[in-house]
This record gives sequence, C-alpha cells and structure tokens, in this order.
Amino acid sequence: MRTFFLMLGLVIYPLAVHGLVLLGAPWIAVIGLVVTSLVSLLALVLAQGANRRYSWLALYVLLAALGVVNVMTDLIYALFLPPVIINLWLMLFFGATLRPGETPLIERLMRLERAGRPSPGLRHFARRLTWIWTLYFGAVAAVSLLLAWCAPLEVWSLFTNVLNFIFIGVMLAVQYLYRWVRFGRAGMLPPWRLMRRLAGMSLSDSAHPFYGGVRK
Repeated sequence: MRTFFLMLGLVIYPLAVHGLVLLGAPWIAVIGLVVTSLVSLLALVLAQGANRRYSWLALYVLLAALGVVNVMTDLIYALFLPPVIINLWLMLFFGATLRPGETPLIERLMRLERAGRPSPGLRHFARRLTWIWTLYFGAVAAVSLLLAWCAPLEVWSLFTNVLNFIFIGVMLAVQYLYRWVRFGRAGMLPPWRLMRRLAGMSLSDSAHPFYGGVRK
C-alpha cells in the first residue's frame, strides 16, 4: 500500500501546488512542502531495516529546513526543488537499470505482470523504452530548472505541475498502443493490473521492480 500512496502523492501534490499558485498563495504550498517533508522524514525514521534510506532522510531534512526559511523570509524557492529532484532521481533510477548485467526497468515491470521472461522482441523494446523514459525525465528536470530561473511562476507551475503529467499520460498511451499493434496481446501490460500488483507489494520486497527487480 505504501507504493500506492506514494504514487498518489506524486500526483496530488503538484496539482495542489499549481492551484495555490493560480490563487496567488504559493506560500501555502511552501508550508505544505514543509509538512509533507516532515511527515515523510518521520515515516523513514520509524521504518525498520532496509527501509531506512539515509540519503532520503537528508533530502527531507533539507526540504523542510529550506521551506521553513522560505516561510520566515516570504520566499518560495523551496517549491522549485521537488520537480528537479524527482525527475533527476527518476532519470538516474531508470538509467541505472540500463547498466551491463542489469535488467531494464520496463522489462522488470513486464516480468512482474507476466510472471516470466518476455520474448527477445519485447526485451529489446523494453530496453529502448527504458532509454526513452530516462532521457525524458532528464529533459523535464532541465526544463524545470530553466523555467524556475527565467519564466513567470505561473508558467513554471503549468509545465512542472500540469503539462508534465499530461505528457507522461500521452507517452504511456502511445507505448501501450504500439505494444498492441507490434506485439498483440503478448505485448500488452494492462496498467490497472500492474498498479494493483505494485500496490500490494512492499518496497523492501526483493522482487519489487523498483527496489529489487531481477538481474540478467
């Protein structure tokens, strides 16, 4: 269930931030960032064993501290960090699974859905698709940073908190359509079935595609 709530939060938080920006109250979004960071920090501190990830502890402390400073000084710079950090992390995470000896992340998801090794054609497709997502997240991080530097706040928020998710949705739809046309039923991974399986897994599970996965 932790996976489900994590993914839900990654969608709700940006939409809430954009709404507050449009309402002219970005400082409330900064307070929300502080609260979210503190809650996530507490959850990690209370976690047991492998769930303790000290790099994330440091990150949440940094976001909370910067948010508090921003609230006290009437600034909103803390809002610019999450889109850059999240997309850079996704870029590195997807990219790490492309290293020799590793199984590309998309293939891990295929194995989870099909409970078996995909065909050679699907494995080749999975590697290319993992590359596409890696490059996409890197590009979004770069554009988010550029807009934070030189664009109006509303434009930055529209791209990072709304358009980015629309682009992701379009890319997912296109890849599923391509799988259906190219590979037929063998290439289809119904997203609702995959989400149910991910939501029912623990992040510390050795078979989890995001933290365990499989090696070649």
